Amino acid sequence: HTLILLNQLKDIPMFYSTGNHEEYRWDLTDLKERFRKAGVAVLDEKSSVITIRGTELEIAGISCRHRESEFTPEQVNGLFTTDDFRILLSHRPNWVDLYRQINCDLIVSGHAHGGQWKIPGTSIGVAAPQQGFFPKWTEGMHDLGKAKLIISRGLVRHYHHIPRLYNNPELVVINLVPKEN
Repeated sequence: HTLILLNQLKDIPMFYSTGNHEEYRWDLTDLKERFRKAGVAVLDEKSSVITIRGTELEIAGISCRHRESEFTPEQVNGLFTTDDFRILLSHRPNWVDLYRQINCDLIVSGHAHGGQWKIPGTSIGVAAPQQGFFPKWTEGMHDLGKAKLIISRGLVRHYHHIPRLYNNPELVVINLVPKEN
């Protein structure tokens, strides 16, 4: 179903960076090639510069097959080739120490499933991968100083067969508005 949707959206710039659910697929190389054929820029340890309505954006991606400690700020900063508005796609929201050292404007992430279960009537998640109980980095927008971190709760309805409770899946839409001169 994903490829059907991607083929319908071919005229819209699309970008992908590998998350942990794809990392263990036996057909990951083929999957990335099918994404490319559908018009998706695969950005694992790469960047792409696009112009939208006269504004240039540079989007880079780091795959989550590595640990945070395997990336240096210099490596990630080295993915960017311009001084344009910089966006980093990185699946792991809890890599905040690394993100605070990166020279970019926006980090887009997921992985935490919104905390899987929410305390009813709150936005407090109960548990998230690599963050344990009552995690901080599960959804929404966070200020990291010079950059914003946006975390999507994602679309998956379960995590290792554990259903979501009080935590609806989400598709995040980010509207970027150019600064006025």
